[in-house]
Amino acid sequence: MTALLTIDFDFFFRNILEAGEKTDEERRLLSLYDWGHREALFFLFDIWLIRAAAFRSRGLPLPGTTGEEGGFWARCHIAPDADLFLSESHLFAAHNRIATDVTEVVNVDAHHDAGYHRPSDWADHPRWRRAVPPELPKQLDCGNWAEKYLLAGVDYRVVYPRWKGLREQAANWLTATRVVDDGGEIVAPSGKPFTKVHVCRSGAWSPAWNDRAFKRFLSDLAPLRRWRVLGRTAVGRNLRLPARPWRDADVESYVAEWQTAMDEVRLTPPGSSPPPAR
Repeated sequence: MTALLTIDFDFFFRNILEAGEKTDEERRLLSLYDWGHREALFFLFDIWLIRAAAFRSRGLPLPGTTGEEGGFWARCHIAPDADLFLSESHLFAAHNRIATDVTEVVNVDAHHDAGYHRPSDWADHPRWRRAVPPELPKQLDCGNWAEKYLLAGVDYRVVYPRWKGLREQAANWLTATRVVDDGGEIVAPSGKPFTKVHVCRSGAWSPAWNDRAFKRFLSDLAPLRRWRVLGRTAVGRNLRLPARPWRDADVESYVAEWQTAMDEVRLTPPGSSPPPAR
C-alpha cells in the first residue's frame, strides 16, 4: 500500500470570501477578495500587483498566511525516505510519477478538487455513464484531478482548513471523506506513513507576496534540492524556474501612479484640457 499526502498551499491562506465565520470588519473587506481564478500566466503573476495595490491604497496590510504552515510537518506521519514532489498546479497530484501504486490519498486543501460540476474526464466510465453526456471533453485539471483516484477505488480524504470548515458544497456522487482540520496528527487511513508527499503552490489562489512563506514551508521538511519538480513551478532559481518577482516598492509605486491618474480625472471638468503632466 502506498499512501500519498498532497498539500495545496492555499490551505494556509484565509480567503475571507470563502471563510465560514466572518467578523464585521472582514465583511466590509469582502470586495477586496472577490478574485477570479484561472491557471493562466496573468492570474499567476500580473494580477497580484493589482490586488496588492487595492489593499495598500486603503492603508491595509497585505494578508499573510495563517501561520499554521509553521510546524505543520511535525503533525504528519511521513516516512524518512518518502518521495517529495513539487508543482505549481494541483493537477500534478494525478501525474503518473505520483499516482502509480497509490492506494490512499490525503488531500490537505481549501478545496476538494472533484465533482464541482460533473466528472468531466471520465465520461465513458461505467460509474458515470448514466449521469454524464458522452460528448464531454476528457481532460484533467486542477479542479478535478482527484476523480482519477476516486474512479480507481482509492481511499480519498480531504482535510479542510479550520477557517473554511465544511462550507464547500460537494456533489452527491463524491465519495470522498471530508473533514475539518482539528490541529492533530495527519495520518493515512491505514495508519501507515506517507511514502509520497506532494505540495503545490496554486499561484492563482495563493498570493505572490506569500511566496517566501511557501519556500520556507518546503524547506522545513527537506532541502529544496530534494523536491522533484513536476510541470511548471516558480519558487526559486534552484528549482529551475524563476520566482514570481515581488517588491513592496513596486506596489507603492503602482498605488501612487493610480492615485495621480484618479486625481487628474477628478480635477478635469468636462470639455476642458487635462492638467499638464507632472
